[in-house]
Amino acid sequence: MVSTWCSGLLVLFATASSIACPSFTKTTRGLLSLHWVIINYISSTSDFTSSSHEVRSLLLCLSTILMILEHILTCNQKEYVLKRIEQITLLVVLFFFDVTYASLASSATLEVSLLTLLSLIFVVTTAMRTKPSPPNKLTKETLLSIHSTDLFCNTQNFFHCLGIMGGLHLLAISAIIFLQIPVFHSWNFCRYVIYVVRSLGTLSMLFCPCFFGGFVQALKTLGAKLGVKRLKSNQNTNKFICDS
Repeated sequence: MVSTWCSGLLVLFATASSIACPSFTKTTRGLLSLHWVIINYISSTSDFTSSSHEVRSLLLCLSTILMILEHILTCNQKEYVLKRIEQITLLVVLFFFDVTYASLASSATLEVSLLTLLSLIFVVTTAMRTKPSPPNKLTKETLLSIHSTDLFCNTQNFFHCLGIMGGLHLLAISAIIFLQIPVFHSWNFCRYVIYVVRSLGTLSMLFCPCFFGGFVQALKTLGAKLGVKRLKSNQNTNKFICDS
C-alpha cells in the first residue's frame, strides 16, 4: 500500500509536469521517463509475493534498462524534438514491446529473468565506465542545446535518473531479478527490504528537477490562469456596477 501511494504521487507529479513542460512528451528521454513512471505504478499495485508481481517487476527492470541506456547514448548531445508521428510511433513500439516481453516472461520466467539480468549488468557496467565531459568543458552552444534533457539526469551520474537514491534504488530493482531464481524464492525477508527501498527510491524521484520543477511550473501556470480569470471576473463586476 505504501509503495502504491508513493508511485501514485510520482504519477501525479509526472502528469502535471508533462502538461506544463513540453520536454516530457516531445523528447525520447521524457517519454521513456513517463513510461518508467507508469510501469513503476503498475508494479506497485500487485502483491509483491504473488506470481503476477514477478512479470510486472521484470517489466520495471526492462524500462529501467531502456531509460539508463538512452541516457548513456545521448549524453551531452543536442536535444532532438520529436515530431507528432515520431511520438506516436515510439509510444506504439513501447506498448507492443511491453506486451511481448510480458508474454514471454509469463511463459519462461527464469529464462527471461536471466536474460534481463545480463542486460542490466551490461548497461550498469557501461554507465559506470562512461565518462561524459563535465559542464565546464562544454561549449555554450552545447549547454543551450541540452537545456531541458539535462533536467532528467545528472550527466556525471546516470543513475540519478532514478532519484537522489539512484544507486540504491537501482540495486533494489536489480535484486528483484535474483528473486525470480528458484533458489531465492524463499527469501521473503529480502522482498520486504526491497519493498521499503523501492518506496523510498520512488519518493526520492519526486525531487528530480524534471518532476519537482515541472510540478512547480504546473502550479504556477494554474495560479496564473486562475488569477487572470479572477481579474476578468472583477472587471466584469466593476463594469456592471458602473453601468448600474
